Amino acid sequence: MNFIFKQLFLIIFLLGSFLGFAQDDNRMTEYENETLKTFMDAGREKILQNYEQAVILYKQVLKQDRKNPAAAYELARVYDALDQNDEALDLISKAVKWDGENVWYRLFLADMFDKLGRFNDGANVINVLVTKHPTNAYYYKELAYFYTKANQPAKAIDVLNQQETIGGISAETIRKKHTLYIGLGDNEKAAMELEKLVKFYPNEVSYSYLLAGFYNQINNKAKAKEVYKKIINQYPNDGKAKLALANLDSKSNEGSGSMLSTLESVFQSNETNIDTKIKAILPLVGKVDSKADPKFLTDMTHLANILTKVHPDDPKSFALKGDILYNSGDSKSALVSYQKAIDLNAKVFPVWSQAMKIALEIGQIDDLLKISNKALDYFPNKPEAYFMNGIAKSQKGKHKEALSIFQQVKLMTRRNKSIQAKALAYISSEYFFLNKKDKGLEILKKAEALDGNSPAILEQLGDVYLLMGDKATARKYWKSALEKGGNPARLGIKIAQ
Repeated sequence: MNFIFKQLFLIIFLLGSFLGFAQDDNRMTEYENETLKTFMDAGREKILQNYEQAVILYKQVLKQDRKNPAAAYELARVYDALDQNDEALDLISKAVKWDGENVWYRLFLADMFDKLGRFNDGANVINVLVTKHPTNAYYYKELAYFYTKANQPAKAIDVLNQQETIGGISAETIRKKHTLYIGLGDNEKAAMELEKLVKFYPNEVSYSYLLAGFYNQINNKAKAKEVYKKIINQYPNDGKAKLALANLDSKSNEGSGSMLSTLESVFQSNETNIDTKIKAILPLVGKVDSKADPKFLTDMTHLANILTKVHPDDPKSFALKGDILYNSGDSKSALVSYQKAIDLNAKVFPVWSQAMKIALEIGQIDDLLKISNKALDYFPNKPEAYFMNGIAKSQKGKHKEALSIFQQVKLMTRRNKSIQAKALAYISSEYFFLNKKDKGLEILKKAEALDGNSPAILEQLGDVYLLMGDKATARKYWKSALEKGGNPARLGIKIAQ
């Protein structure tokens, strides 16, 4: 309905233009009446999107009235809808030539230049409108657009400054100038535009964050800190600003004490969402390991406990706690946290993956079996869940069940050579456990032929050769696995045995 209404409005508008060119007095001849009827019929066909018929009728009007700008304009729009750009440009250029005062004709001519990528020509067209209508802010906006597209940022900025003089300051105009100044490499003026934005909209905190973020981006940490302090003065409970400020302080002091102190107060607040908290602490989580400063580890664990207490129903809090505990060397407690995260949201496979890996690492095979069984229910297409389940069953002495699981992995991953090789290596080991050594050796050779350069495959091959009683060959494969990036701690133990 809106589309038809707009089309009818334009037809009525253009009808006035049409009539103005069709007669010089108040009387219309029969010939002119016929031409008008054809114009109206063409408009109806256009509204109904019967473009081919509309073209025929508009051409008939122009045949009867060779310099009718309204008909040329309408036919140009039909050609535009049909993506016949050359015809559209030719006709709208004629419409502007025949009636240079009609702003709609000029705007559509500019649109055509925009569509064709002729941005300088578009700027020239809009410049005429700016000259003719110097108080219309819209034309300045359009002119700035064309100068920007034409890669003339300085001219675009001048026009936007004029637009501000005419229409007043707006967030849209300021942000455009900010971006243009960045393009010119003038960070000082780019910052001044955002300063003006903050000053003009003092209660819009997002603009203050935009300014602080820009200062941080151009490495002006002192200015960024000033902005964050102003935000905190205005909004004392704004945890995001406190975290950002503390992060800057910790970097400048080359330490984490200030950051940890601020994190504790913000983490205890219900007003700051968990995603903001996690984003703030993640850089510190990367620094956690068993050899880190004991106080730092204690503080990080304390923060993790606060997070789970304030957000007891959010799985992300327990997943983060699991990361901190695991990195600090407390794998058993980490496993408990990951399992809690899974209980709260069972749809995030990386948490399942981490839980299964830890259970295997610390030898909690019963937990590994339970977790992998559940993982298969939720993720029946994840090979890792099958591998972990097969390993758990194998270590529980259920070798026939383990063999069946590994065979399932092989069947479901036919196009993945690496996973196929890994599955074959595990299948081989199960045949050895089942005293089918010839079968196991046959499959083992297939695994090596498929992917003999993978550290995981090489390690598994070493494990199988150990089952065969060939320690020398086992060590050879383990050493190869270590050279190709395998787990040094685990392989070191195997090589030394």
